[in-house]
Amino acid sequence: MKKAYYLWDKIPVELTPFGSSGGNLVLDGKGWRISYQDFEEGGRILVLEDIAEKVTGDTRRDVETALYYDEHWFILWGDHRKEYEKAFPKGLKACIAVYKKLKPKYGCEKWSTE
Repeated sequence: MKKAYYLWDKIPVELTPFGSSGGNLVLDGKGWRISYQDFEEGGRILVLEDIAEKVTGDTRRDVETALYYDEHWFILWGDHRKEYEKAFPKGLKACIAVYKKLKPKYGCEKWSTE
């Protein structure tokens, strides 16, 4: 298998009065991105997550891979970096196809904003 020529950039962890954020890896397209979060480092925005947990009832903090475009998050549970790395050079439409293929098994309905 070929290695991805696209490097994942790491978003630095940022501490705020509300908790911490960042620590995720991203592949940046033009106006869209793929984000991978393992919740080992950063990824905890205390006040916002506490509100979201109360609204959705979902307290799961697990590995997720998300496609972001058109101001919406399309989130999959699990590590799907390899699938997105293969699609990334082909552009946004190929990445949308990856999401649609994996969504029935790995979709994160409560947190996605599609």
